[in-house]
Amino acid sequence: IEEINRRFRDSIYPGRFREVLHDRCRIEKSLTIAWDRFAETDTTLFKEVQNIEFLMDPPVAESLHVLEAYCGKDIRSLDDWLTAAEAFLTQRTENQRVPVFKIGFAYQRPLLFESVERNRAEPVFDLAMKSPEALTQTQIKLFQDYMMHALLKLLSPRHAVMQFHTGLQ
Repeated sequence: IEEINRRFRDSIYPGRFREVLHDRCRIEKSLTIAWDRFAETDTTLFKEVQNIEFLMDPPVAESLHVLEAYCGKDIRSLDDWLTAAEAFLTQRTENQRVPVFKIGFAYQRPLLFESVERNRAEPVFDLAMKSPEALTQTQIKLFQDYMMHALLKLLSPRHAVMQFHTGLQ
């Protein structure tokens, strides 16, 4: 595979992706995952798909610090988390005709996201803030279920698309 990778990299020159995707294959837009949450993409060829799993998982140090830095305020409560998530989604949906978001939980959990009341999700958030290693898989799923519905409510008025990675079935 290293040899294939080397050959591919050697074949890249300015305009190569346009030549292959647009000119030869007649593909108007390709979807690409935004691995760097804040990176920009060449929108003439690619439609950026923003992975938002980090917003759905209970907060851990990395996602907490990234989101705090992004929104410019400390996150101490579920309200703060939801406000920061909304700010992130708002920024990522501005200037996009059809914003696309993705979750790829297919290999970690069932894709059934049940309706969960906030009063059941908030204690999970609080525990994650104090002692994330103490969370059980059941608690993590409960929080993800709650956040899926919360994020879909935030995305709905923005006319965003949610891509669900279903895995190899």
